[in-house]
Amino acid sequence: MKTVLQILFFLSFCCYGFSQENKAAFDCSKIEVIKDASGEALHCTPIQEPVVFHKHIKKEETLYRLYLRMHDVEEAYTAGQTGIILLLTQNKSIVKSNVEVFISTPSGKTYSNALIRLNASDIAKLKANGITGFSLTQYGSVIPIKKGLDGTKYMEMLNCLLSKK
Repeated sequence: MKTVLQILFFLSFCCYGFSQENKAAFDCSKIEVIKDASGEALHCTPIQEPVVFHKHIKKEETLYRLYLRMHDVEEAYTAGQTGIILLLTQNKSIVKSNVEVFISTPSGKTYSNALIRLNASDIAKLKANGITGFSLTQYGSVIPIKKGLDGTKYMEMLNCLLSKK
């Protein structure tokens, strides 16, 4: 749990200087790489609200995660609930029913944050289908939070991340 909170805190600020919108193709050189003394590396895409991808290279494995930072959803969602549905192009989706959503309030603004571990099937879907929105699940109901995202931008970011060593 402590590790998840540390990662969420780090990602809240990771690459924040690159948050401006850009309709041009994603520039892979904007992926930030942070290495520690043990040789582990964290590759972090710039924040393109509300999505950040990261690749954590450890000695024994490589983990892929998607970090969602959602604005002003506290009225619709209760902290500690679980479940996120990523809406993709071509009417596809990725359902993560066990993902916990955390609430943070930096600078007086309320954000809901979630860290989603991506498996090989998720990555294949995300490479072929852009993220167009997401919903949260609460008490068995689906709460649409964000729709109309630029799915192509997220596909480009993920493809750059996958190519990083």
